[in-house]
Amino acid sequence: MTYSFLILAGALLSLTGSSQEFTALSLIPVNSAYDEQSPILSPDGKTLWFTIANHPQNSAGKKDPGDIWFSNWENGQWSVPVHGSPFLNNRGYNAVAGLSATGDQLFLFNHYDKTASAQTQGISVSRKTTSGWSAPENISIPYFLNRSLALSGQVSEDGTVFVYAAEAYDSHGAEDLYVSFKNAAGQWSEARNLGKVINTSFQEVSPWLSADKRYLYFSSNGRKGYGSFDVYFSERLDETWTNWSAPSNMGSRVNTEGRELYYHTFPDLHLPCSPAPRTAMAMVTLSFISTRFSPSFRIHW
Repeated sequence: MTYSFLILAGALLSLTGSSQEFTALSLIPVNSAYDEQSPILSPDGKTLWFTIANHPQNSAGKKDPGDIWFSNWENGQWSVPVHGSPFLNNRGYNAVAGLSATGDQLFLFNHYDKTASAQTQGISVSRKTTSGWSAPENISIPYFLNRSLALSGQVSEDGTVFVYAAEAYDSHGAEDLYVSFKNAAGQWSEARNLGKVINTSFQEVSPWLSADKRYLYFSSNGRKGYGSFDVYFSERLDETWTNWSAPSNMGSRVNTEGRELYYHTFPDLHLPCSPAPRTAMAMVTLSFISTRFSPSFRIHW
């Protein structure tokens, strides 16, 4: 199954404080016949980063599992997507894990090397320069392991917390959720499993933390829901990061009989965002829902 974008939105606040309404037409340039995944908004809300799988302009062409692309908010709509720089993309799977609060650091999934087939795993960071984005620098996380073909998650804006989904040494299921922390010396901790309240014997993927790091949003197929993957949220109850409230389903205004993945919140921009399942009868499926989860408006093409 492929995915296009689902935007759940009221208004996007610009730097001047004026509201800019997202409409269905504003997203038509972003969606395509290919598979758009893992949307990330820049802190100022003016750049939308995402991954496109199997696009002919990807580094390895139509066989490429995913390259990083971006679109800019211009004149009331998103621009035609632009392929990311060769530094950000190779023949493997490339995706953005987050941006720093200032927008000058781009956190990336996976490690990079000159052969485009790094023998180590983890995340990396690219820095914005006067000439564009720098070659990614690999970040070392002790004993990091992911046996899954996919890696999803989020690096917090302050760059100190990385929450992610992986199949590792102590996973309860195919993929579990984990967290790693960066200390004052800039070193990352060994990953910590979030525990059995969050993780099931099936798959927990695409985790996302609220801005205050108190609430966790994620997708799971290990609980009875509306579709194959539903979005849930849970409250962190202490500093151990293993004590969580029982996950709550986000309900039918977010979840469908399909698969809901990559649910992200952007409270400063009044905008949560995630890809939506694409049906065989619909070239593009877009939904707009207010941040209070009012009934959705869908457009099918």
